[in-house]
Amino acid sequence: MLEVLTFTGTTAMKPLLSALEILRRLSADEIRKIPADAPTSFVRERWRDYVFTEKGIDRRYYESLGYIPRGLPRYLLNGACSAN
Repeated sequence: MLEVLTFTGTTAMKPLLSALEILRRLSADEIRKIPADAPTSFVRERWRDYVFTEKGIDRRYYESLGYIPRGLPRYLLNGACSAN
């Protein structure tokens, strides 16, 4: 999906859109791990212990939070971002 669609959105969506770009680059093997300075403002408090580990940002949880529960589907439905 990330290789085919281009996402755009409001200024408030910038962190999530940047995260999606990081996930696209991971999927395309352009990078091997999530950068330490990756956007994380969308990570809720209750998920922080799972996302942030001693080894850095956990890719599985970071990916999950980028898409769900407050992630992509919700923002696509409410019009905060769109896909082309």
